[in-house]
Amino acid sequence: MNELHKEYGPKGLHVFTLYCQAHPLAQIEELVAKHKIEYPIALDGTWADNYPAQSLPQVWVIGVDGKIIFKGAKGYDEVIEKELAKVKYPGLGRDKVASEVEPAAKAFAKKQFAEAVKLATAVAEGDFNETAQADAQYILERVETRVRALLRHAEMAEVQKDYATCEAVLKLLAGAYKGCEDTEDAAERLKKLAQDKDAQKEIAARRALLIGMRDLDWGAGDLDLNDPKVMAEFRKKCIAFFDKLVKDHAGTAAAETAKGYADYHREQLKAEGK
Repeated sequence: MNELHKEYGPKGLHVFTLYCQAHPLAQIEELVAKHKIEYPIALDGTWADNYPAQSLPQVWVIGVDGKIIFKGAKGYDEVIEKELAKVKYPGLGRDKVASEVEPAAKAFAKKQFAEAVKLATAVAEGDFNETAQADAQYILERVETRVRALLRHAEMAEVQKDYATCEAVLKLLAGAYKGCEDTEDAAERLKKLAQDKDAQKEIAARRALLIGMRDLDWGAGDLDLNDPKVMAEFRKKCIAFFDKLVKDHAGTAAAETAKGYADYHREQLKAEGK
């Protein structure tokens, strides 16, 4: 997967893992470091409904039209290569542009967005035919739409106190989109975020919540949760962990999430007569 990520990432392939087991976070991070995994791993989510797998690992390939075109454990390499052959300018949404606009499209495909804007602007505002100018305007709008979406994502994440996501988006704006309109303050916002004590508390609290939930899931694997007494003890253990996190990380969004989980287990204990 690392090889696929490195070789085909620049051509438009996005590789990421949907983690669906219950190992402690420390073990997961150890394996990531050991195998030098460079692609994203989604840890907190439920994938079974949309991506059911009877055995692991399982690979899904989603084509350029957004539909699943492959599911299995082997043979996906050829499918990926065939699908990527359809993509000339990754992320652009078009495989053809006027010849005058090709330099801008190629810059866009390389994620050199400021350069793409510069080249497309020269065509859009220059003495070129309508087709070339329309294609140039399309690239300009494509970059603008992406920047607006990323800015909204960063702002929403900040409001929701999901500072880890906010940080990741700001890094993208300050990196690949540096020099594009409305991205001027991304680097400064990123710097302030790193110095914001409240933001760092939120990031630490979210990590503590993730670690604890992974540990609880791991411990539950050896339990017979169909046994009412065993389930009751497990719920009490969950409540104790979530209550402690609420106390240790008071005032954070993670604490609010933990409180909701603790209340849920209390309600279930009460309903189960325990």
